[in-house]
Amino acid sequence: MSSQLPPHVQLQEPLEIETQTKEDDNRVEIIQKQQEDIENNLSAPSNKENDCIRIMRNYGQNYPRNFGKYCVFRFRDNEPTITIGPHWPLFLFTYIILSLASYKLIEYTIEFFSFIYCFFSILISATLLISYMITALKNPGISSAKYQILNEQDILGIKRYCKPCQILRPKGTTHCYDCDVCIQEYDHHCPWTGKCIGHGNLQVFYIFVMSVMTFMIYSILLVFSKL
Repeated sequence: MSSQLPPHVQLQEPLEIETQTKEDDNRVEIIQKQQEDIENNLSAPSNKENDCIRIMRNYGQNYPRNFGKYCVFRFRDNEPTITIGPHWPLFLFTYIILSLASYKLIEYTIEFFSFIYCFFSILISATLLISYMITALKNPGISSAKYQILNEQDILGIKRYCKPCQILRPKGTTHCYDCDVCIQEYDHHCPWTGKCIGHGNLQVFYIFVMSVMTFMIYSILLVFSKL
């Protein structure tokens, strides 16, 4: 394969950095770290993928990100932190139902049981509602791949290329067609939370599921104890 690229491919020029100051030295270290992250996130690329990587390598420069059907409300270090998924009405409806159920449980416990039972009712209800809210608001892992597609003809046939997001998907990243965005460590799309479950919110989602089970079992035991 010739080392020269086709004329229709436009290479992105690397940043010209002079290493005369401490700030410039830090910038060089950041770019080198980014390149190491790229290689760690890609497993055994083929020769064609290697050619594509050389064409698409992005030296720390900004380019348009795809957030699919998500509404992003807050960023930190150019990464989304608070997001709302496309099925937010279902999340809002479910949250209202859970809030009413929690209120009734606490009210029932205060009326018929001692302080220690009231404490556990409040603790379980708070864990349920807070974990559910965090799951629905936290970034599920919207992929921030460091490759910018410059020419679609050069990536045809590469399975890890995502056409909607226009990125070469890192290892473990999957495109969710309900949210129309690539998610790192994608687990599943949960309409009850209004969004995907992935790298960013998977652990708190497990806490939410466990709190739902605990809430149901605890409520049933309290009701049957008074029958």
